[in-house]
Amino acid sequence: MKRLKMGRIFFLLISVGILAAGCPNANDEDSQGIARTFKSLTQNGSAKTATTKLTLTFDDDITGLAASDITLTAGTTGANKGALTRTTKGVYDLALSGITNSGSVTVLAEKSGYTITGGPKTVSIFCLLSIDDGDNRPLGSGNSLTLTIGARRDLKPHLGDGAAGKTITWTSSAATVASVNNGIVTAVNFSSGGTSTASSAATGTATITAKSTDNAFTQTFTITTTMAGQIDMMSTTPLKDRFADYFLIGNIATQSNYSTGTSGTITNQRLIRHYNVLTAENHMKPDSFSSGYNSSTGAITYTWTNADNFVNAATNSGFKILAHVLLWHSQIPQWQKDLGNPSKKDEALTAMKKFITDVVTRYKGKIWAWDVLNEVFPDGVSAGADWKTSMRTTGDSQGPNPWYVAIGSDFVYEGYLAARLADPAAILYYNDYNLDNAGKATMVRNMVRDVNARYAEAYPAAGRKLIEGIGMQSHHNTNVSVNSIKATLDRFKPLGVKISISEIDVLSQSWSDYSSSTPPTNSQKLTAANLYGDYFKLFIQYSDIIERVTFWGVYDEQSWRARGLPLIFEGSSTSRAKPAYYKIVGALD
Repeated sequence: MKRLKMGRIFFLLISVGILAAGCPNANDEDSQGIARTFKSLTQNGSAKTATTKLTLTFDDDITGLAASDITLTAGTTGANKGALTRTTKGVYDLALSGITNSGSVTVLAEKSGYTITGGPKTVSIFCLLSIDDGDNRPLGSGNSLTLTIGARRDLKPHLGDGAAGKTITWTSSAATVASVNNGIVTAVNFSSGGTSTASSAATGTATITAKSTDNAFTQTFTITTTMAGQIDMMSTTPLKDRFADYFLIGNIATQSNYSTGTSGTITNQRLIRHYNVLTAENHMKPDSFSSGYNSSTGAITYTWTNADNFVNAATNSGFKILAHVLLWHSQIPQWQKDLGNPSKKDEALTAMKKFITDVVTRYKGKIWAWDVLNEVFPDGVSAGADWKTSMRTTGDSQGPNPWYVAIGSDFVYEGYLAARLADPAAILYYNDYNLDNAGKATMVRNMVRDVNARYAEAYPAAGRKLIEGIGMQSHHNTNVSVNSIKATLDRFKPLGVKISISEIDVLSQSWSDYSSSTPPTNSQKLTAANLYGDYFKLFIQYSDIIERVTFWGVYDEQSWRARGLPLIFEGSSTSRAKPAYYKIVGALD
């Protein structure tokens, strides 16, 4: 079940037990009249405004209640207690300052001669999360700061003492380069270097002025914007926390990311910090599981080591596992290719079901979800085609799906049924690329609809679907529009299945430029970053059906499409947040 969505607020609930103070004897209460109930604790502000006060509400006044009678424990929020002011009968405002992070707050009220009861209580306080990116760098000489485009920084804590108690107005000399709102400066764009391919060459400069309304105080800040990353991803707020109210955030893992053996763990701290779902990039594909098959006996030879190590490490480290993949036309052992013959239909069906059953059973209870079938439809398939006769067959440019060639379209139902019977708890997905294309998306929709209808008829008491999810790989480029993805989500939504954005990366250029090995320019990189932000706005809009977004790689240099700079962090030794990262988290505004 999804948690309540509250914009960009992280809610960490702290229960405040019965708040008791010096408890007078029962016979004292007649003279003092003093039993009070602490009814509520609330905070002001919104997702974009830092909390500046807490409101404490009691069932009646507490004579002489002062700030010294209030104990504030604010955990990681950094909040400091200020003055306490009575606003109306039984209602008191406690001023706050110094909030630097989101978190929970616990308040204890003690007043000599009073018994204060009531509870438990719950409250969260917060600040603007989009500026909570680990950017705690001191300002340089002349109050200067370099920000990656899309990044934000609160300049208010850097005002001089002369600003105390004054009303400050903020202006920017170049709002199209760096805008400012109530002291929050945002790096908007560069003013030169757009045609360069070096991120550090695309920069801009703006002067931010803070001025008191009485003209007695003026202070300026020099902001340089850049396309180059400035902040280590290990300092940024974890993506899995930012999007916790919407969907899971995943990535891929290779053997270098974890230790081996039954007690192995994920050792890549970048994965641990930002992600809560892992997919093995290669070690759970068919050719990793098996290399041999005896056609006389039907025995299959398995090699479990690589998959075992990954599953153990991810499980021991608390990750959900998306296992990829059981049935495919690529990265499969030769024996599966050899079975792709209509004359071997019965043998192929038996072998396929045994392979699925053996693999899924081995990891039963450890796998959150399986990609059962991958990329079964060819490129360019028509929306008006029959899905049962439109799968990859002999002559396909990428090669045929051997199970379809041998068994026909029934292999889909039989394969999913074998997986369901082997591990009833696992979620079963279909996964494919170019699902922004209406033809392929229509084929997938029709297949999922028909397979699920067949299952419902055969297993009316099952209470669930056979294909429970569709993975939209989302290996995009700058020509893939948000509207085309929205159209596919609208096409899939009536199926009643979950959607995963299963392998997202976005080339910082068009497909033709990438194919010709033309390096991306900074203007193209910013277009891709903005597109990332627009995609995530759409994903948030459809988060009632989207349950996971998985990036296909952590940083550009690691990507299978590295020359297209498709990811949201850059740098292998220290991975810094790119404009695409800030556009993604900005989608939460």
